[in-house]
Amino acid sequence: MKVYKRIAIIAFVIQLMFLLVVLLGFHVDDMTLSKGEVRDWNAGWTLVRSDGTEEEIDSLPFQDTSDADETVVLRTKVPKEYAGKTFFFLSADKKMKIWLNDVEIYAFGAWDIRLFGHTPGSVTNFVNLPDNLGERELEIEMSSHYKNYATYLSNIRIADRDVAILQVIKENMGNIICSIAMIFLALFLIALSVLQRLSNKPQNGMSWLATILIWASIYYAIETKILHVFFGNQTFYSMAIFLFLLYIPVLFCQYYSEILPECNKAFRILMGLSFCNMAVQLVLQISNVVDFMDMVFVSHLLLAVSVVFVLGKLFLAAHKSKDGNLWLQVAALFIVVVGLSIDMGRSYVIKVGDLGKYSRYAFTLYGVIMVIVHIQRIVKDSVAEEIRNKEYLEQEVDRQTKVLQKNQKKMHDMLGQTITALSQTVDAKDRYTNGHSRRVAEYSKMLAARMGKSEEEQEQIYYAGLLHDVGKIRIPDDIINKPGRLTQEEFNYIKLHPVTGYNILKCIEDNPVLAIGAKFHHERYDGSGYPNGLIGENIPEVARIIGVADAYDAMTSNRSYRNAMTQQAVREQIEQGKGTQFDPEIADHMLALIDQDTEFTMRQTRQMHKNILVVDDEIINVEIIESIMQDEPMYKMYSATSGEDALRQMEHHAFDLVLLDIIMPGMDGFETLRRIREHYDVPVVFLSADRTKETLERAQKLKVDEYITKPFLPLELKEVLHSLTSQ
Repeated sequence: MKVYKRIAIIAFVIQLMFLLVVLLGFHVDDMTLSKGEVRDWNAGWTLVRSDGTEEEIDSLPFQDTSDADETVVLRTKVPKEYAGKTFFFLSADKKMKIWLNDVEIYAFGAWDIRLFGHTPGSVTNFVNLPDNLGERELEIEMSSHYKNYATYLSNIRIADRDVAILQVIKENMGNIICSIAMIFLALFLIALSVLQRLSNKPQNGMSWLATILIWASIYYAIETKILHVFFGNQTFYSMAIFLFLLYIPVLFCQYYSEILPECNKAFRILMGLSFCNMAVQLVLQISNVVDFMDMVFVSHLLLAVSVVFVLGKLFLAAHKSKDGNLWLQVAALFIVVVGLSIDMGRSYVIKVGDLGKYSRYAFTLYGVIMVIVHIQRIVKDSVAEEIRNKEYLEQEVDRQTKVLQKNQKKMHDMLGQTITALSQTVDAKDRYTNGHSRRVAEYSKMLAARMGKSEEEQEQIYYAGLLHDVGKIRIPDDIINKPGRLTQEEFNYIKLHPVTGYNILKCIEDNPVLAIGAKFHHERYDGSGYPNGLIGENIPEVARIIGVADAYDAMTSNRSYRNAMTQQAVREQIEQGKGTQFDPEIADHMLALIDQDTEFTMRQTRQMHKNILVVDDEIINVEIIESIMQDEPMYKMYSATSGEDALRQMEHHAFDLVLLDIIMPGMDGFETLRRIREHYDVPVVFLSADRTKETLERAQKLKVDEYITKPFLPLELKEVLHSLTSQ
């Protein structure tokens, strides 16, 4: 993008410079290119017709009637001061010889050296006079294949040869400037086209536009009428002018067929007509039946029709699309139409002036504008491509982020399930305190929430609560499940489980809270705890939280040596333990929770959360259910993407309800339900967009508890979950 911007700026500056030079070309007649004197030699001439009659000419230029192939002579006396000078004049479609005292000093007859046809075109004749001139008589013998051309005499001037050539160059400076400008514009377009091709980007017809400008440049170079002075054979260049007129409509149609592909058919018709015109005129020219000059009006007509047709199509396309780029092209082509109209009007209607005077400036301005158009389009396309790439990258980043979040959620869920499974394995060793670790985790999380901890900190404390007794995994079952009180030796064995738990969990470096909670949850605020006898704030905060939660669950649970204590008795014990067993601040938070628990939902007889397993291979359905239930804090949602995945999770985790999709790859909902019924006593709700009679009958045979039809109604889903989990 930055490269194209630099190209655009440089090109714009260059084109403005060209435009300035071209505009200066309008005033080139006021410029002085040589200090030498150029004098008019327009008086003193006599016209001698083929029948011998003579006519004095007041002044040149002069035009009178003459027949085709009629020979006339222009005669005058040469002043002595003209010795060694060069006189020069423009001749159009003539054969001529120039005599000085009956000695031929110059001859030009284009059709004599042509392979076919007659048209010699226009040429500037430079005739050198001898140094030892004396006073001699000069005769210019002229004839033409065209009527009235032999007696058309242009302005004759005389000067030193180099001054004469510079004078003609000066008078044709407009053509020269336009020719050079268009060559540079064409080369610039070719360079842009190559850059686009190398970048595998659309060229938008730039090569065709460059060809148009190259042909126009050649045309205006030929129109200077002095190329033969440097390169010889002006008739070749005159032929090229007619070929340009024959071929330029084809180039125009080819270029704009790429700009307006919807008009291809019409452009091909115009190209076909142009090729036919070219073929017919070439055959007639070669066979000497009709000359290019005689049919030039056909070429002009086809060029005018092609340009006007393209202008009309461009205007309609720009009006329809409101594309500023197309409107700029309309303006450029309109300038060409105006220039051609003025020149053709001057030539065919009032029959004066140079046919290409205004069209050459129009074509040059057209070239400048069209280069700007293509630079603008390249920059616009580059910006659009950059935006598309940015949007694609944003979409890709968003997609990858969602995948990462999904994987992180899976890993997080898997970690939670693993920790839960491990804690359940530990709890399963004690038939009296089964579920103890989960309850301690829940109480710890509630305390952390009251203390203003973040959700991330609450989650870490929750997992630390789940694993606080993991060290008991190495304590023999007969000690853990012993009826009555433990002996001192047995109690000392029990006291080893915090350090054992720490050694098991310390390898989890990303979450050191787990090991800390396991090691220090039996420390007491007054320093009488174990294993290290830490005092007060020296006990890690997570351990102080778990210590209060652990004591609360111990007092509200049935043990082998006593029954659960009443809520009031528990409250009194915690109040008494403030500052000795418990952190006073954390103990106050627990007392506040007890006071709020008017329905005794914190007691062992009821769970803090209901664990719901959603089994659906379409993640969007899982996300919808989680979104519906997010305002129900008593439900903890888990997910599985297949029946096999659901059964694996149920081996390690206790669920209060299963929401089961019927149609899934691999094991479908019916087979999954059948296997659940064989091993677990848990409510199951079918989820399906299919509620046919056959489906309902199969579900009833498998004793499904409820059937919810997709898409889910939030109220219906919540009512079903509340009903089934409260039973």
